[in-house]
Amino acid sequence: MKSAVLQKMEGCKRQIARMEEYQKYVKKVEAPVDIVDFLKSLLAAKTSSQDSIVTGPNNTPVKLESFRKKKGLLIISGLEISADDAATLKRIHDHLKHSQTEKEIHYEFVWIPIRDAKPPNNSEALFKSLMPWAFKVDPRKMNVLAPKYIETEWGFQRETMVVVLDSLGSVENLNFMHMVRIWGTFAFQGTWKDPFNWVQLVITPTVPREKLVVIKTAYTLFYGGTAALKSDIAPEIPHLSMVHIKDTKGFFIRLRSCLISRLEAVKTNPVKINPLIDPIVCEMCEAYKACHIGGFAILTKGPDLQKQHISLFDAASTLANDLKRVKELVDKDKGIDLAEAFKKKEPGVQELSGRKHFYVPHYHGLGDLCCPDDSWKVSYDLSFTCCHSGSDQGGARQAKSSTDANAK
Repeated sequence: MKSAVLQKMEGCKRQIARMEEYQKYVKKVEAPVDIVDFLKSLLAAKTSSQDSIVTGPNNTPVKLESFRKKKGLLIISGLEISADDAATLKRIHDHLKHSQTEKEIHYEFVWIPIRDAKPPNNSEALFKSLMPWAFKVDPRKMNVLAPKYIETEWGFQRETMVVVLDSLGSVENLNFMHMVRIWGTFAFQGTWKDPFNWVQLVITPTVPREKLVVIKTAYTLFYGGTAALKSDIAPEIPHLSMVHIKDTKGFFIRLRSCLISRLEAVKTNPVKINPLIDPIVCEMCEAYKACHIGGFAILTKGPDLQKQHISLFDAASTLANDLKRVKELVDKDKGIDLAEAFKKKEPGVQELSGRKHFYVPHYHGLGDLCCPDDSWKVSYDLSFTCCHSGSDQGGARQAKSSTDANAK
């Protein structure tokens, strides 16, 4: 009995020592003199040379001192970063390399891969082959507390994030990746706008251009999701084209980034409003919910893809029945507007339980959300959807999370 108690006491002492060590580490990381001091505090292990942690584009060791008086874009991901994210960041890198003048403070791209508990067998080869244009931090040599800090303090959850550092080592933006996905190089030029036409921003990059240029009808229905049909279908409805979005993962990631950007824009607006009453947030939440339920169908009008209606379905047959109902309405009333017909196909299908469900992305800094009706704080049901095959991203493994906010 006594020995068991002593063992537990020793275990508690070790745990307290680890907590104190981590708190001391956090205090040091968050009080940098400049960017070099920040990188040393974050990355350098006591038992290894600081200059062996980072390698340059030519795979040769780089001294951390070389980052002095520069800004940093810390790319944080798993070892198997998605091909889409790597390509997007490469375009940003090339643009900044050719556009930055000598008088400007240059951005340096630093990749910090966070290894899983069970890294792939080819992890060393992946590390050397991926993103050869960036500075790389060897995950085997960096401080063992760095991954914990990045996950705990910055909210890293295996989805690629980009932390922007100024030359003094202060965090300017905790996750710039959402803006980069939507606006590309414009995100660095200060000319981007709030994503008011989110449909165009989300859909255009995920649909082959040849499918968009041939659309001649007034209305287009974009549909996709795990519950969508695998092949294109003919709606047989006048003035309507249908486009199957087969890149469901790409659509979801861009939608999530767009929604987070809009939530951030609403939160920082001088006119403080509840994000859940913002009409654009509500539209994107509906599409986000549809992605989780199984299938989405977004009706747009004109070449600029103005959103007219959003439908959700949990099976391909539901979408087929919806289109059949719309066709019946159009055939019955020749003068009915197509957008109105889509709205009429769902009479009275609303929340009958008295509860409202808002599907919003869970991200670091989301904060509290309140019900638009009574201002009570909403509760969250957190669910995870994991994809370990990642066949459309070259074998990448990612975990996505969503938050279902319930308001009574």
